[in-house]
Amino acid sequence: MSKTSSSSVDTFEKNGFALIKAIVTEPELCELTDAIEAVRRAAPTKSAGVRNLLTRCAVVRKFAESDPICGIATKVLRRKAKPVKAILFDKTPDANWYVTWHQDTTIAVK
Repeated sequence: MSKTSSSSVDTFEKNGFALIKAIVTEPELCELTDAIEAVRRAAPTKSAGVRNLLTRCAVVRKFAESDPICGIATKVLRRKAKPVKAILFDKTPDANWYVTWHQDTTIAVK
């Protein structure tokens, strides 16, 4: 399934997060970064984020649907999981906004 151990799932359930090492290799991270930057450069206006990355970026979609990533979600949820939404937020000193602590609880699916 994935490199996610049962102790990682236990940690997630207890603390609301878990650190899982060695899921993304450096070459994969570079490929994702390059692909996302290409999408950002192609955007008609400069913004601090990119919506609909699953449909706008094949590399992001492939990564999100990969066995290691879906395996993590499947183990935590204890049922088959798949990505439904990907949004990039890039908060920099030039493009920043205040967001209080929150949890998104609505996901639009067909």
